[in-house]
Amino acid sequence: MDIAVANSAKSNVNIFLGYSNGSFARQITYSTGNRVYPYAVTISDFDSDNNMDIAIVNYGQNEGNILNIIIGVLLNLGNGTFTSAVMYSTGYNSLSNSIASGDFNNDKK
Repeated sequence: MDIAVANSAKSNVNIFLGYSNGSFARQITYSTGNRVYPYAVTISDFDSDNNMDIAIVNYGQNEGNILNIIIGVLLNLGNGTFTSAVMYSTGYNSLSNSIASGDFNNDKK
């Protein structure tokens, strides 16, 4: 098993790949962007390729310092690395601080 950690102080997500003996490799760091601060992660296979991907809920601020919640999705490339985050906005002044994933429309995706 591996671990994903939201690091809001550094605007990144850290991935620790697990070894079968209960220890972990050094962290791999993925930026969430300038003025984007991650708070929580969820794991699921968002692109149906049998590799676990990561979704992150981030607080962000635009140039006018207006709070914007951004969902970032990092797709697993199948070799322990991920794509850069693709961002989706939940709208200005929303205050999300957790995230969950599931098959809410029962389409098996």
